[in-house]
Amino acid sequence: MSAFAPENSPTTPDDAIGRERRLIFIIIINIAVTAGQLIASVISGSLALFSDAMQNLTDVTALIISFTANRLCRRNISPEKTFGYRRAQIVAAFVNSSVLLVVAAYLIIAAIIRLFDPQPIDTGIMMLFGGFAIVVNGISAAMMWKGRNDSMNMKSSFYHVFSDFLTSVAVLIAGALMSIYDIYWLDSVLTLFIGVMLIGLTGKLIYNTVRVLMQFAPQDIDIQDIEEVALGVEGVSNLHDVRLWQLDDVHLELTADVEFDDDPSLSEVEERLKKIESLLRRHFSIEHSTLQPEQETYPHKGLLEDD
Repeated sequence: MSAFAPENSPTTPDDAIGRERRLIFIIIINIAVTAGQLIASVISGSLALFSDAMQNLTDVTALIISFTANRLCRRNISPEKTFGYRRAQIVAAFVNSSVLLVVAAYLIIAAIIRLFDPQPIDTGIMMLFGGFAIVVNGISAAMMWKGRNDSMNMKSSFYHVFSDFLTSVAVLIAGALMSIYDIYWLDSVLTLFIGVMLIGLTGKLIYNTVRVLMQFAPQDIDIQDIEEVALGVEGVSNLHDVRLWQLDDVHLELTADVEFDDDPSLSEVEERLKKIESLLRRHFSIEHSTLQPEQETYPHKGLLEDD
């Protein structure tokens, strides 16, 4: 039997406020880096530096979306929004990753075109701003490291910043090599590498966010294991119409119909359902489950079969 534990645990309001303050600071310094790199890429003629600037621009966008999503997630539920804004971070992670994927495709195309027509580059400016970006992105990544697994959205934002840190390192090294050996085609090769790396970083995250948005069951939970746990409770003969989904990357929801092979009293039914809920919480971290009691039917309905 698999014992599922979610990737993250809920954070406190103080955690959310501290995370927002870090995001504000990171947004400000990344805006400064992006502006500097864009200007420097035009002056130096470096496509790699321009690609690093574009990646930094997506970092800023991603961080602003993260900041907004964190604010939305703290709003209370209402009669019109019974789940509140819990999926705001999932939507933000999907947008972040999708934008980065588009940027990666653009960089790959631009690099291939430039590869057949290398251009002279002012490597001094390229290395200067590459080094500046290393410092800023290194600070940003370090500040986000602790909370990177708080949610898919924060993980997406961390990937943005950390990948740009690696890119800046590569830009600095490439600038040094070009200044020594005049191998300007290396600028295009580096840009191509950056684009491929970005696609690899974002592909899995997009897949995971789509699974949540499509209300798929968590990959780490086997529905058969849930049935096994429920049938282990005395008097339970069948479980059907099971629906399991993720509200976000922390909260799991489950609904199911539970059949009994005897004629329990109301208090016995309540006791058995509470025991099932407790087992689901213990073994699968399903904090909220809605179980509907039914008398046993023949033949038994399938696990996913509804009424």
